[in-house]
Amino acid sequence: MKMTDVLLNSILPLTALLLAVWLLRLLFARFVGVTASYYSWSLVPLGLVAYHLPLAPMAAMTSAPLSIDAYQIIAVSGLQESLTLKTFMLAVWAFGATTFVVYIVISYFQFYKQLALVKENQFAQGLPVEVFKSSAVHSPSLVGLVRPKLVLPLEFDTQYNAEQQQLIIAHELCHFQRKDMWWNTLACVLMACFWFHPLVWWSYRLYRQDQEYSCDFAVL
Repeated sequence: MKMTDVLLNSILPLTALLLAVWLLRLLFARFVGVTASYYSWSLVPLGLVAYHLPLAPMAAMTSAPLSIDAYQIIAVSGLQESLTLKTFMLAVWAFGATTFVVYIVISYFQFYKQLALVKENQFAQGLPVEVFKSSAVHSPSLVGLVRPKLVLPLEFDTQYNAEQQQLIIAHELCHFQRKDMWWNTLACVLMACFWFHPLVWWSYRLYRQDQEYSCDFAVL
């Protein structure tokens, strides 16, 4: 049950990383800026990867390696109970992760189907993305990963003045240039893996908040 062991062994480092980023984002937001606060969230996936990296290079540096064989005697009944418990935990985790992924995928395709995109040329000139309008959105947003589309609400022309329109589009382009869509996908993958961890859900909310604030700061 290697997957179960990896998840269990990741709980403590993940918790420590999340709490550390919570503290860093408060310090960065106050003394450095919201952009540094947003980028500090990259420490979570990087820290998890570093935690699970093998320590073979460290072992190779030792001049006189010492090999000791260790044996542990486990009763057959105890071993069976341990395997049964891990099997149950893995099944519960797989059910939760699958449910989360299916919900996200279905929600996305339902949303995309309701968009009924209408090509927009007025605001598309000079932009690196295609621009569309839709009655299904109430605020501008980027849709898609490989070829993102900027989707504007139908009332975008009348709801905002020219300066506001420019700032709003610049905000969405900031998301596009920083590849935030891909980082959000990575965040969702981590949520699917650690859906049982309450700090993960709250951290995702803070992460998205920092993401929006940092784009506003970059534009202004």
